[in-house]
Amino acid sequence: MIVVGRFVCGFLAGVASPTAQIYISEVSSPSIRGRLASLTGVFLTTGVLGAYSFGAFLNWKQLSFVAITFPALLGLFAIVIPESPVWYIMKKRDDSALNSLKRLRGRDTDLHGEFKIKKENSERIESKPNITLRSLTDPKFWKPLAISSMLMIFQQLSGNLAVVFNTVAIFESTGSTLNPAISSIVTGSVMVISGIAVTFLIDKAGRKILLLLSSAGMAVSLSILGTYFYMQENSDQCPPTHKKGKKNEGMTPTKDPLKPTVTMQGENASLSAASQQNSGICPFNPPA
Repeated sequence: MIVVGRFVCGFLAGVASPTAQIYISEVSSPSIRGRLASLTGVFLTTGVLGAYSFGAFLNWKQLSFVAITFPALLGLFAIVIPESPVWYIMKKRDDSALNSLKRLRGRDTDLHGEFKIKKENSERIESKPNITLRSLTDPKFWKPLAISSMLMIFQQLSGNLAVVFNTVAIFESTGSTLNPAISSIVTGSVMVISGIAVTFLIDKAGRKILLLLSSAGMAVSLSILGTYFYMQENSDQCPPTHKKGKKNEGMTPTKDPLKPTVTMQGENASLSAASQQNSGICPFNPPA
């Protein structure tokens, strides 16, 4: 049941993610589009922080019930929000598109200029030939596709999610006197603060410089973390919690067949799964 639930959760999060990004880009004004798109990352890290916080004193079943309230609220709000005006224009329903813009911008706002631009953009897109496999040989198609795909591939292969989902265990292994659950909450708070900072910098500093800075920071941080664990495994000078052949003192066995064979303090494995459920409500995608 857990595997099926995780599959369904991941599948639906994958459906919601691009849909939300497309909707934001179609209903937002150009002046704030970058900031609104970057809020996805803020909400993702807020979800992780929430899972860390609740996971410090809830078991995985209770945490799952807490996390399910957020997609439920998303479904309720999705019923009342207006349809995308761009979608209406594509379906040749200009009156509905104008009414949708009025709901989004206010009925006293002059929307004819914006409506005209959206309509012209839609007509220009429709006038272009359909994209086929042959189109991928054209640099204007394969270059953006290759850049965006490699960005996401390298991001997923960087190991940052492994760190996020095992933060409690990582802090436990250091032998720190600070409660690992509290350490994880502090880490989640830093992620939220960084995400909020990006919303103010995304339109001023530009996308490329932020991407370079964040990539460099991740490379340095993960290299230090990897070096630490390598030294921990191969040196007698490091805390022995994860040394080969030795029992991890920060772990305790559990008899519950629904839980992992080994449970970390703060129910780390359960926290990890639930944190992805919670943060998966608005997965991060780099703004276009």
